[in-house]
Amino acid sequence: DGTQSFSVLPKLLKFSSNNGYGLVSAKRAFERLLGIDLFSRRDEGGNQWGLDAIGAQEVWAGTGSFKGVTGEGATVAILDTGIDYSHSEFKGRIVGGWDFVNNDPIASDGHGHGTHVAGTIAGANDGIGVTGVAYNAKIMPIKVLSDSGWGTFEAVNKGIRYAADNGADVINLSLGGGNFNQSTYDAIKYASKKGSVVAMAAGNSAGDVPIYPARYATDFGIAVGAVDLNKNMAWFSDRAGETLIDYVTAPGHNIYSSLPGNRYARWSGTSMATPHVSGVMALISSYNSSLLSDEIEELLKITSSNTGEDNQGQSSVNTQITTLENIAMRDGVVNDILIGPIQPIENGSLISERQGDFYALGDFTTTFRATQNNYVSTGAMEFDPTKEKLQSTNNSTVDIASSITSNVIGIGEKQAMTNHFDFNA
Repeated sequence: DGTQSFSVLPKLLKFSSNNGYGLVSAKRAFERLLGIDLFSRRDEGGNQWGLDAIGAQEVWAGTGSFKGVTGEGATVAILDTGIDYSHSEFKGRIVGGWDFVNNDPIASDGHGHGTHVAGTIAGANDGIGVTGVAYNAKIMPIKVLSDSGWGTFEAVNKGIRYAADNGADVINLSLGGGNFNQSTYDAIKYASKKGSVVAMAAGNSAGDVPIYPARYATDFGIAVGAVDLNKNMAWFSDRAGETLIDYVTAPGHNIYSSLPGNRYARWSGTSMATPHVSGVMALISSYNSSLLSDEIEELLKITSSNTGEDNQGQSSVNTQITTLENIAMRDGVVNDILIGPIQPIENGSLISERQGDFYALGDFTTTFRATQNNYVSTGAMEFDPTKEKLQSTNNSTVDIASSITSNVIGIGEKQAMTNHFDFNA
């Protein structure tokens, strides 16, 4: 009969113009993926505070039948200044790669930036120096920036496509600058569609929006801002902005990692935050290599701090669920799930001032018409799916001009102020 079953999202995704979906969490991502709670582990502290902030140790150690993952089987392409091939942190785990600056197969690092990024992603867990988030992952070094730290769109675009064509599960772009470039956008789209999930640094100019290419995360990949030791936004980090974009944060201030010549140093920047996210994505790919890039991005968003801290241990969301949010519903909705809140929009017909939750799951086509002077605070109080309606305490109404409703299931969070939604035409 075409009926589909869905898992109920316990909380709507919470997006902030400041920090997007919030601080990424490997622990919560795996709890969501596995449908279990992972035992907490001892913090590393000191130079390894970034691992503590994202809950990497809990994923390494596992819980119960989940024996943990450390990145084995996953490959992370690092498009940067190259890598120090002789550094002890990466022994036996550097694969492939290319130098698009000098057009040769050796992506050596005469700057240090790429080697520092690589240490955060996959430095060895040997008790020396730095331990990477996915310390058993393979590293594919792709040199697209010169030893002075500059590069061209052409080199970056070729590097992205090279990584995707050569089996990179994750692509790290701790770089940025310039304006919109169609070829770069197309390359990121190409990689994403081919199965490589792309992490991009948001930028270090304390701007209101990310720089390019991170700004392409409105469509493909994920932008990464930086937080400090106290999990506050780093002063230099570019923010998420008002436009909905896949944007999370990660440790990026005074990050201790590797440098050429078996050296180490503390560097700051969204370039240092991005490899934390790439490491988490490598852990996820290590566990389930069949996940699509947008599924991994969605998993990170829903388990990052703005939403995920209230939903630990929830079961996995069916990947058939799609999300509608931040859209004025003027001409109707055809979707499998409608999820609020609806953000304030100029001349919009539905506005949520209280950030309440509204879930109506099922196959439906409906057109909304607001009363109440063109605004409504949405939030499900009591939902009886057999009666196909949401009922509130104050009985104020928002009429639906027309509807065809079937298989409506689910429940929303209890709110003090809600409204009555009648699904009967």
